[in-house]
Amino acid sequence: MTRTLSEKKVLKALDIPDFRHMTKDKVVEFASMLPRMDPEVAKAALAQFPEYAQTMKDLAQTYREEVSEAATSNEKSVQENYAVCNRILDSIDRQLSDPNITSEERASLNGLMLEVADRAAAIDENNKKWWLKVLGIGATVVSVTGVVLAAVLGNNVNVNGIGNQSDDDDDHNLLS
Repeated sequence: MTRTLSEKKVLKALDIPDFRHMTKDKVVEFASMLPRMDPEVAKAALAQFPEYAQTMKDLAQTYREEVSEAATSNEKSVQENYAVCNRILDSIDRQLSDPNITSEERASLNGLMLEVADRAAAIDENNKKWWLKVLGIGATVVSVTGVVLAAVLGNNVNVNGIGNQSDDDDDHNLLS
């Protein structure tokens, strides 16, 4: 991969006069540009921004806090949905306790119970999918950022057999 971003292009894209003016918001943009930067530009930028590591830690902490808030909100929503399902099931159970209902009504109520059970199972499945998505996004962001930084800064990175290779293989090196 050809590295096309010079220091001037990176500064212009970030809309800052120099790397000492990088903010938390700009760090994410900067990290996304790293694969396209000349390694010397990236090293120089990181040298001018000594708080980069702390800023990345702060961003990770912010992400953890946002996930925690989302998890709390998600848990509340899931519990509210389960409570609705339980109220419906309680109502159906009371109706089933009536000795005067017909067999058709009993069969219909049993069918409703199965529908509510299916809805509760769907709530649980959606909740698990949501958690997998949140955790997957977090793991991807952390992994990609780490690999990109290591590659840009010249470390020997090996991901599934792809790593720094000989100069002859540069066209095939995904991390260059």
